Amino acid sequence: MRKFLSALLVLVLVLGLLPVTASAAKGSCGDNLNWNLDESTGVLTISGTGPMY
Repeated sequence: MRKFLSALLVLVLVLGLLPVTASAAKGSCGDNLNWNLDESTGVLTISGTGPMY
């Protein structure tokens, strides 16, 4: 049981070191508004017209 828990702890620690990235880089923020995130530069662009939620 100790070996299993040790192996599980090592796995959790290794997975915690992996980078986490956003999966979505485009979306909507209103009926006629869209956003786009350029992940390489970190620039967020919002385009369109009308109310934003």
